[in-house]
Amino acid sequence: LLNFIYSEVSSEISVGSAALNSLLIQETDFGRFRLGYLPRGRGKHVAVVGKPTFIYDLGKIASEVKTFNSVNELKDSDRAYIAKADTVLISAKDVSIKQLEFVLELASHAYTIMFGPSTPLSPVMFTYGCDLLIGAVAIKSDEVASMILAGESGLEYSSTLKTVVMAKP
Repeated sequence: LLNFIYSEVSSEISVGSAALNSLLIQETDFGRFRLGYLPRGRGKHVAVVGKPTFIYDLGKIASEVKTFNSVNELKDSDRAYIAKADTVLISAKDVSIKQLEFVLELASHAYTIMFGPSTPLSPVMFTYGCDLLIGAVAIKSDEVASMILAGESGLEYSSTLKTVVMAKP
């Protein structure tokens, strides 16, 4: 499963990251983490890099939400908005590791959340500017491998992965 990290297919990268995450953080106490990205957007200017499914909910509470689907297509005005936003959400599925440093630099002043199954659940991400990490850990690796080999979709919604939230200390 770890070899999927090197894939070009986003669902395989997610599974490889989840497998790696399960090795990295098996001793972590998850009871103290909580999902907190929506309250951080209340009344704020929010920039979203990627394509999350919760934009409708976020739009109900934020002052303004702008979504940028591709880092490669950011215009100067888009970069300026991200640089001034109060909260920046980054989809690990839609922003490659190669692009991540650039996006985190743009968002250096904001409360920054990286989300999605392929989020690297490592405290090192906090030193790069992330404030909250929302990722996945493979809890049934045999089933995950079978689902991938069978080409099944919806892996992130199955009971084979556990959502994990880590907050900056």
